[in-house]
Amino acid sequence: MGVCLPQRFNPLLVPVFICLLLTVSRVYATVPDISGTYTGTLAGTEDQCGPFPGGPFTNGPFSLNAETITVSITLVDATTGTFAGSGTDGSGAPIALGGQIDSAGNVISGAFNVQDSDVSTSGSLAGSSFSSGSFLFVSNNAADVTTIPGEEICLDIDVSFTLSKIAGGAIVINPAITNSATITNLQTLNVQVQSMIGSVGGRIGNILRGNAMGFRFGETGFMLEGQANGINAGDAIPVGFGTWLGYSYSDMENDFVSLAFEGSRNTVLGGIDYFPGDNLVIGVAFGYEFSDIDTRANRGNVQSDGYSVIPYFGYLLTDVFSINGNIGYSSVEADQFRTDPGTGARITSNADSDRFFGSVNLDGMWIRGDWILGGRFGLLWATNTQDDFTESNGTFVSSQESKLRQYQVGANAAYSYGKFEPNLSLTFSRDFQTTEIAVTSGPQPSNDRDDFMLAAGIRYYGNHGLTGNLEYSKRLDRDNFEEDTVNLTLRMEF
Repeated sequence: MGVCLPQRFNPLLVPVFICLLLTVSRVYATVPDISGTYTGTLAGTEDQCGPFPGGPFTNGPFSLNAETITVSITLVDATTGTFAGSGTDGSGAPIALGGQIDSAGNVISGAFNVQDSDVSTSGSLAGSSFSSGSFLFVSNNAADVTTIPGEEICLDIDVSFTLSKIAGGAIVINPAITNSATITNLQTLNVQVQSMIGSVGGRIGNILRGNAMGFRFGETGFMLEGQANGINAGDAIPVGFGTWLGYSYSDMENDFVSLAFEGSRNTVLGGIDYFPGDNLVIGVAFGYEFSDIDTRANRGNVQSDGYSVIPYFGYLLTDVFSINGNIGYSSVEADQFRTDPGTGARITSNADSDRFFGSVNLDGMWIRGDWILGGRFGLLWATNTQDDFTESNGTFVSSQESKLRQYQVGANAAYSYGKFEPNLSLTFSRDFQTTEIAVTSGPQPSNDRDDFMLAAGIRYYGNHGLTGNLEYSKRLDRDNFEEDTVNLTLRMEF
């Protein structure tokens, strides 16, 4: 193979080219960028352990308890390979580590420290390497240090842990030793919020769709003229204010091997609304929820109940389009247990959560004879914060926040048949921002961000202000997750 030179080659460029080669040869390769968040499980042995500093000491070795480690590592200097990291172990004890790596990702020097409340464990890092998103740390001859008489320490500790890099923003858990509320909250926030918001939004839509067919003002307030909704033309229903009550039951299941759960959720919602002006409805809903979920990986269960308050509004923009929105707060308490994978003991705890959520929706409705056709575009947001708590075995669990931001696009159709309206709807949901979940080992969940909700039901419109709705819905195309819901609502207008 020859070297192609320009036709007008200048010999004076040769020294320059050689100089460039010499310069490049003196540029050392930088180290791989190991910055990121890692998780893994600690393994190792303890030897020469004793009940207090100075002895007496026993031989051993004793196996260390497997603990989940989460560490954030930063490459401080890409030229020298200096790095630093910090994180926690499974008991919540702070971990600090640092050192230097070479161009191949091997640790050429380093040290780590784990600071428990009574014992500090320190050691050097050797034989560690970085490859394809994983980091293997090996430490020989680490030792405990304490100044508290009577505390157990070990003078010879061998530790190894392989840390796997995770996606930014994900919450990492080891399901076998994680409480059930943490496992389920991360996966069911979408279900919990959609159930509340969907019920309230449906009530607003049913009220405003009557307005689109013709409101008139009477002595007792706004009156609904019946057209294509089971109400005889000319009959009037006073709608100065109304009350409604609804109940829904959901059956949920996740079959992903490390995060599997199965359970149910019951929700009761009731509200009162009022018409303060033309084409505007405002109201407030109150809710109670109860769920009972079995979690497979930790052989546990969580039972939670919560109370919600949800102010809402709806406004008719034209005879076709309307807008509605709501904002809500839920206080949830959970009683739970998990099973210790080593001893089989039941570990119990109580977890409290605060949930804030809201939505805004643009609805359209078109009447074609006895057919009522509709469309919707909506935005939904939710934040769930689980307070810190301590399990019955003394394990401290720090607070945890999960977020959801979602848009929805849907279409629906109904046919008016006397006082009844059979109806069908399909809604597509996409999470454009969500808190993802990762596990410490094995296959990772897909964190699927979209699904379809298919619903079928029947609406009833009485002659004296009583309306009702019975609906069945099924969630489709969300990886490893299934949900079936039955909803019944009654509303009385005065």
